[in-house]
Amino acid sequence: MNFYFKHKRWGIIILIFLLKMMYNPMMGQEALGQSFGNYSGVWGGQINPASLTLNKVYLDVNLVGASNHFSNNFAYIPHEDYSLFGLLTADTIIRKYGKYMYNGYYTYFNNHDVKWARINSKVVLPSAMFQNGKSAFAVSTSVRFASSGVDIPWETLVFMYEDLTFEPLQGIRFEDANFSFSLLTWEELAFSYARIIYDRNGNQLSAGITGKLLFGLNGGYSEFRVADYMAIDSKTVDFYKFQTNVAFAMPSTGLVSSFSNPFGSVGFGLGADVGVTFVKKKDRYSENRGYRPCEFAYEDYEYKIGFSILDIGGISFNKDTEYHVFNVEDVTLNTDDLDTLKGMTADVGMRYLSLLMLGDSNASLKGDKMRIGLPTALSLQFDWHAMASYYLGFVWIHPLHFHLKDTKRAAQVAIIPRYETRMLGISIPVSLYQYERWRFGLALRFYTLTIGTECLGTIFDFKDLDSIDLYFSLKFNLDKGRCNPLKRGACTRGRSW
Repeated sequence: MNFYFKHKRWGIIILIFLLKMMYNPMMGQEALGQSFGNYSGVWGGQINPASLTLNKVYLDVNLVGASNHFSNNFAYIPHEDYSLFGLLTADTIIRKYGKYMYNGYYTYFNNHDVKWARINSKVVLPSAMFQNGKSAFAVSTSVRFASSGVDIPWETLVFMYEDLTFEPLQGIRFEDANFSFSLLTWEELAFSYARIIYDRNGNQLSAGITGKLLFGLNGGYSEFRVADYMAIDSKTVDFYKFQTNVAFAMPSTGLVSSFSNPFGSVGFGLGADVGVTFVKKKDRYSENRGYRPCEFAYEDYEYKIGFSILDIGGISFNKDTEYHVFNVEDVTLNTDDLDTLKGMTADVGMRYLSLLMLGDSNASLKGDKMRIGLPTALSLQFDWHAMASYYLGFVWIHPLHFHLKDTKRAAQVAIIPRYETRMLGISIPVSLYQYERWRFGLALRFYTLTIGTECLGTIFDFKDLDSIDLYFSLKFNLDKGRCNPLKRGACTRGRSW
């Protein structure tokens, strides 16, 4: 069975078309510099909801904040060839690497490692945390984007970059299986509750839960179960076996247009975070009581240990949704006619591919519903109050994968030394990303304004640009143990009985 196509940009016909649709690195991770600390407030709940009871503030209002993270192990710009600050200068010369416009401004790591890419972006809208004695409450609103590609065969991305004209990969049979791309954009309305459930002899235990209403804006995934193929020459590919499931939810005008209408949800779901934290306080006995929330004083600690499960749940789409299945064997494709795919929206393009591959434009369409899971993860936290205003923290985050199609979080181990006062905070996260890459970060807080990054090397151009990470927040908060002196008098400690 022979079909004749042409596709100069994407390479290996169906495979590359689907990869290109799903692997579209936009410009976010854990924002450790602002979510880990005693002034983190509502941001601390994204690591462990139980931490809401452990802040130095009893009221924390996030006015605006955002975090953006992109990281991959395939594409990069050599550090000697770029300057993020220099890009702002009109006369900066940008070196070109690839032969096409889409790959001209980056190159790739020439190895055979399994590839991955992850994007996490979050815009935190007005949100608030409030603690009254043993109980803490939080309400947060945000818009989130998560995208991931995992276990990607190395040669697939090389074909995407070089095209079929890349002779070193011609004549080699590749037998790939079980890799995926997924993306998800959603609005999130979260309600959190945390409570101190045990407090005796200097030992304190807190538990917290966050429930989330998830409004899906758009999403999609491609599960590649089998991709057994060979590029014969610059125009011909033999597919011995090809099995993939593809689904997407977006307006009929396609993925790009769905981002232009960011508040028209086409899916809905529920999510949750749960966590517990044990605190070893410096004072064995506590008389921390009061009439008003501001009268409960902050109690210092020697160390604290927390455990949490993050982003449980997912989003179901049943509007503007298509689910396609391709299962073909022994197909030879020629690249002489596939230019018509350029400019096609996803739904039109999938029908065209179904016609070419299966002989019927509707043969691949198997449903009008799909579900994509959130980037679920386990997290372990430890924080030691070393002396005065100096602390040493530790965070471990490990992804939980339930389905090949779900969005995937990155694994991360981080040590976070920090200096912390009411006026100034300095955090220096040192992390092992994906258990293979060391990263150095810096976060600065001046009162309630925080700016930070976990990829300091790419900001100052002494590391190849394969990752980008930036975050900030502007907040308003009130300290524990301090009440308005114009009303009932200032309090430096809670009222004793």
